[in-house]
Amino acid sequence: MTSRGFLLRARIVLGVCAAAALLASLPVLAEEVPAPPLPVAAAPAPVTAAVMLPATNRAVLMPAGRSPDIQVHWAARREFVRERDDRRADDEEQRVRALKDDLAIENLFSVGSALVREGEIALAKGASAVAMHRCKLAVELAPALPAAHACLARAQFAESPTSINAVFAQLGVAATAAMADPRISRAVLANLLAALFVGGLVAALAFIVVLLLRHANLYAHDVHHLVPGGTRGWQARMLAAVLLLSPVLLQMGPVPLLFTSL
Repeated sequence: MTSRGFLLRARIVLGVCAAAALLASLPVLAEEVPAPPLPVAAAPAPVTAAVMLPATNRAVLMPAGRSPDIQVHWAARREFVRERDDRRADDEEQRVRALKDDLAIENLFSVGSALVREGEIALAKGASAVAMHRCKLAVELAPALPAAHACLARAQFAESPTSINAVFAQLGVAATAAMADPRISRAVLANLLAALFVGGLVAALAFIVVLLLRHANLYAHDVHHLVPGGTRGWQARMLAAVLLLSPVLLQMGPVPLLFTSL
């Protein structure tokens, strides 16, 4: 055997031994390397009993009643009053109050006006207690209605004439409510300006008439000197009156009459 063949066989033997040693060490390595843990599902987070929602997501509670329900209950109350069933009428009044508060309505003017009329009828019949109840309810349902406060003032005076402070307090509230209403305040302002204009015009006419009467004799005397001699006094006075009334006689209107009289 040559040296070359011997080296080749030695390499083969060494390779076989190395392969056998590697195969023998594989189970040991497999036992030493730990297996990866199995995936475990995460525990669910505890659910709280109440979930807090932000303020923008909170539910809005709508009122249970509607505006037409007020007229329905008021019509029922009117029928009970006509039938003299005070208990049911009071129940309907309570329902009207509750609907007014639930719907956040500040004034029920139609209901308040109807109560004011009922209060005035009760005052005319001498039932001051009934009128007091009606007017108080009118003030409660329509606080911005001036007639309601005026009705309550009359009812208080009819019930107790000595309660002057309460009567004037209600009258003051009625005046304040009237001035706060543009329709009433504008009407009052227009009436005031019209009264001032008419008063000024009447005062000016009265002043002119006073001046005319004061100087009428002198005016007639001057006119008498303008006419030819032998003219009677009544003729001169008639001529003076015609000269004064010439704007009216010539259909020029009453305004130039002011200048002729001056």
